[in-house]
Amino acid sequence: MSVAFDPGLNSHSLLTETETDDTTEGLVAARSLITMRWTSILAQLTCILLANYAMDANLSLPACLATVMAALVLNVTAIAHRKQNLKLSARHATLYLAFDVLQLSLLFYLTGGLTNPFALFLLTPVALAAGLLRFWAVASLTGLTIACLTLNAMWHLPLPWVNGALELPPRYTWVVWFTLVLSVIFIAFYSWGVARNTRRMRRALNAAQVELASANQMTAMGALAAAVAHELGTPLATISLVSHELLKEISPRSSIREDVELLVSQSERCRQVLADFARNPSAEGGDPYRIVPLLALLEEAASRHKVGDKQLMVGTDQNNGVPLMVSRRPELMHGIGNFVQNAFQFAKTTVTIHAQWTETMVRVTIMDDGPGFSSGLLQRVGEPYISTRAHLRTGHMGLGVFIAKTLLERTKARVTFSNKNKGGACITVQWPRIAPIFASMEVKHDEF
Repeated sequence: MSVAFDPGLNSHSLLTETETDDTTEGLVAARSLITMRWTSILAQLTCILLANYAMDANLSLPACLATVMAALVLNVTAIAHRKQNLKLSARHATLYLAFDVLQLSLLFYLTGGLTNPFALFLLTPVALAAGLLRFWAVASLTGLTIACLTLNAMWHLPLPWVNGALELPPRYTWVVWFTLVLSVIFIAFYSWGVARNTRRMRRALNAAQVELASANQMTAMGALAAAVAHELGTPLATISLVSHELLKEISPRSSIREDVELLVSQSERCRQVLADFARNPSAEGGDPYRIVPLLALLEEAASRHKVGDKQLMVGTDQNNGVPLMVSRRPELMHGIGNFVQNAFQFAKTTVTIHAQWTETMVRVTIMDDGPGFSSGLLQRVGEPYISTRAHLRTGHMGLGVFIAKTLLERTKARVTFSNKNKGGACITVQWPRIAPIFASMEVKHDEF
């Protein structure tokens, strides 16, 4: 089944949006950052007041308190914002952590710069970001932190100490700067790499769970279908027998003879469907080594569903004359056939199947000139128990499109539903060219 996660996709890249956004923007909770900032504010106030009153350090108390007050104002604002958004986007989380870096940097400027033993706390925002945010956010915060460390090494007020300021050699300050810069770089990128692997494993697990749930649904419906097919056998045989008897009794000139003939043909078709269902799949296109041209497979899958005088058009715009060969699998036959059957039921005059392929992809588009999908239904087409015929009260369960979509996804296809600009439904089925249904076509083509 086709899923969003591909373990080999961009394995050496720094960042992909699907790798980060699906996890990051759902993990950065506003409450967590607010709580951590309250802890930081409390710790800063405690250290400032203890240093000023208990240790008699010569602090610039008004400036230090004003710096802490800025963090307090931001946290109160964040609480008001949290009532509207419980989760933070990656961008907002980056800005919040950037403020923390700047606020701490200003506080350390007022209290001795990098000679302040608490300067190590400048690494905290970057360490937090590395576990939650995307690469460029972590890189930006790392660069901002290094810039703040450099400025604090070059310019800062003397370190407050008992009975005056404590002056340390400039060389010591730059040694501390070098140590902190190495630490912030190592922590940022090592933690980000570990977090990226964790995110990939989580996405792989989620993808496996989705695939397993879909497989379980298909298994359950397969058992249900087998039971239904068994129960339908007897009444369908009775319907077929009675309809044949009626046909014998009705005059060829009778006005209802055409309806009875239709009843006979449809009952025979139902019996054939049940017989095909009970037969071994390998007897009906299940041979994985049977290779046919794609257009021939599309025509075969669609022709059995042609209704009345409505037209079926199958074609391609490929002009090189080389047919695309594909494995004739039951999933393809049933999936394409179900979509075509739905298209014929809603089409006014024409159903069109268009195929195109390149070196990287294969696309099949099924279109009709009917009313198309309603706006409320379009976002849910393909889900189980969603029927486009619900308003017709025909008793459809809404499983046909779901089953067809799931079967095609087992061949690595991606199925999308849309409406044409001029009206009518459009179903697009797209495979990567390396999908297994195309993998062996070169070998089989040579055998011809």
